[in-house]
Amino acid sequence: MEENGVTGAAESTQRNPYFDRPRRAALGDGWNWIKSGFTLFLKDAWLWVGITLVFMLIMMMLGALPLVSLLATVLSPVFIAGIMMGCRDAAQGNGLTLNHLFKGFSHNTKKLVGAGALYLLLTFALMVPMFILALVMGLSADSQPTLAAFSLLGLAVMLLVTLLIMVPLLMAYYFVPTLLALNPELGVIESFKISLLGCWANILPFSLYAIVFVLLSMIAIIPLGLGLLVLFPVVFCSMYCAYRNIYGTE
Repeated sequence: MEENGVTGAAESTQRNPYFDRPRRAALGDGWNWIKSGFTLFLKDAWLWVGITLVFMLIMMMLGALPLVSLLATVLSPVFIAGIMMGCRDAAQGNGLTLNHLFKGFSHNTKKLVGAGALYLLLTFALMVPMFILALVMGLSADSQPTLAAFSLLGLAVMLLVTLLIMVPLLMAYYFVPTLLALNPELGVIESFKISLLGCWANILPFSLYAIVFVLLSMIAIIPLGLGLLVLFPVVFCSMYCAYRNIYGTE
């Protein structure tokens, strides 16, 4: 395998055994995914910047409209799936084009939209009760000032609990667009399970991976945020590299 899965064979029509028992990567592979993603980005740097710019503009336009902003969450897996197909084709030397961004609209679209809708519903299911509880505690503190300190402590605890709950959800969703794009035989629920298993089995390299990207994002936003045009495609490319490393059969 080259560069942790930057180059790999086409996805098999048979069930991948790593879907049930994902490969456990080493801690340092969290950094290797980023390096491999950057290598893949450099092969078509300007085209990746163009794809990222178009994607960001579409998401910003959808996000600016009331209620329609929810559509951005539902459709994001469709766009990301297209980007992942672009990563695969670029890695295999088949060429990357701007049209890859929209390939998800003609490839397994129903499942991708279903995955986005399920993620949105799960997010609401987790966040709405927390929001209502926070509102009730805030109103109680206003009516009884002596409870203010306890309310602040309660809000802090709720925030921590929310983060602890959201992390497994993010893990379950992380690889879903990639899985559905490159393995159309998979079901939506099944892809969430496979993603969760893969991320959980590699919690240490993913922790390093996340820390490095947080640091890189701080640097990327300094020049008027222009660095994000490089950082985002590297994130996408590294996502594909992580997928090949954890679920790849080569």
